[in-house]
Amino acid sequence: MSDWPLLGRARELVAIGAAIGTSTATGSGGNAGGGVVLAGEAGVGRTRLARAVLTRARRAGRATCWLSATRACAAIPFGALLPLIAGDEPSGTDPMAVLHHAVRRAARHRPPLVVGVDDAHLLDEESAWVIHQLALRGLVSVVATVRTGESTPDAVTALWKGGLVRRMLVQPLAPGAMDELLTRSLGPLVEGVTRLAITRTAAGRPRVLRDLLVEAYEDGALVCREGVWLWDRAADRTAGSGQPASMLWEEAVLGWTHCLGLVLAGRLHEARSLAEAGYSDAVDQGIREVAIGWAGCRGSIAKSQGQVATAQTMLREAVAALHGRGAEQLARWLLADLGGAAALAGDAAGAGRWMRRADALGTDGPQGEVRRLLDPWIELDRAWVIAAEGNLERAARQARWAADLADDTKQYAAEAIALYDVARLGAPSSVTPQIADRRHAAFRPAPRRSPKARRRQRRTSLRRASHAHNGTPGYARCSPSGRGA
Repeated sequence: MSDWPLLGRARELVAIGAAIGTSTATGSGGNAGGGVVLAGEAGVGRTRLARAVLTRARRAGRATCWLSATRACAAIPFGALLPLIAGDEPSGTDPMAVLHHAVRRAARHRPPLVVGVDDAHLLDEESAWVIHQLALRGLVSVVATVRTGESTPDAVTALWKGGLVRRMLVQPLAPGAMDELLTRSLGPLVEGVTRLAITRTAAGRPRVLRDLLVEAYEDGALVCREGVWLWDRAADRTAGSGQPASMLWEEAVLGWTHCLGLVLAGRLHEARSLAEAGYSDAVDQGIREVAIGWAGCRGSIAKSQGQVATAQTMLREAVAALHGRGAEQLARWLLADLGGAAALAGDAAGAGRWMRRADALGTDGPQGEVRRLLDPWIELDRAWVIAAEGNLERAARQARWAADLADDTKQYAAEAIALYDVARLGAPSSVTPQIADRRHAAFRPAPRRSPKARRRQRRTSLRRASHAHNGTPGYARCSPSGRGA
């Protein structure tokens, strides 16, 4: 993080380069050196921008000098100017003697010396006066930074009020640039609620972002699980949503159920739009547990559409965010889905590792109904893991077993998908009649129900979904394991 690139400042660099590089000497009192005063709030990147300007100037063949003003230096007459007058310092602290010496030093350089002055609002009055006099004579190009809201020496204010330099307000970085800085620091796998919480806290200020990441990592609040970074202080919250938690859970469960229905109906583009909108809303509200469900939906839908890399990213995020939440059956499905995604990507070893982790969670416990509903999808993922290992015959048998499990639980869409995969894995003749039959059964239009029946179905869906998490409502299987019929 110590060597971050300069992002989002292209316009400022062009404007500053023009301010210090296009002026020509016009005699005493002319604006020969030019320059700029960069004003902005703390942490916004004023110093980083000024240093980048001096680096560019050196590469262009200009002589440069960097001065840092501090409160301690302000207590020493001309303390901030030592780098400028070092080597043959004038005796005493007579202002005119120091000025004459600085003039002789600066006059050696043509084009003018580029002087960077960091935190110029902390300069002592004498040092500020010398810099103003050098700029007035066109002997230096000034690139100074000042913090907005702070008192500034009159000589520094006179630089831009007198037209010697341009005053430029450094705005906070755009969200895209801050997001790229975060990605360069932690990598692309950052959990959604964590990413938004960090970038919102930093509020476009790169130094605040850097300090936040360092502090959170040292405190153990920023952790990496499954290769995904999570900030534990980006805690789940419903504040600001305007709705009770129970209503948010109900909306989430109904959304996941609708998403599942779209996938099973083969309307993957609609399902993807719904999942992306649900995920964005949950992240924006900081409700991590809802975001987990939508991340799982997005991952499975992406796998269904052949977007394996996206599927792996979203599924890993969901697995990482589930850590320590006790949702064994949901985690088991996600891990198996990751195994299927790795298999589709040709990573047989990785697929086997994910599937073994899913198996390690076991199938015992109070979530029997949920387990029976998830097992066909998990076993279908296992078929593709076996296929990635090169045993297509055994993989076809495994897919047929997944179809039988789906038939036992009356999940006819899952059965149709599993039978289709049996055909894809090399045994089409054994399942062709069943595929035709189950496709018709699984995807025929649903019969119209009375309002009372629809309410009863809604309560049943909510009750089943709530069992998918130990003690926390709102988790449900959202989409099949990835290969649409």
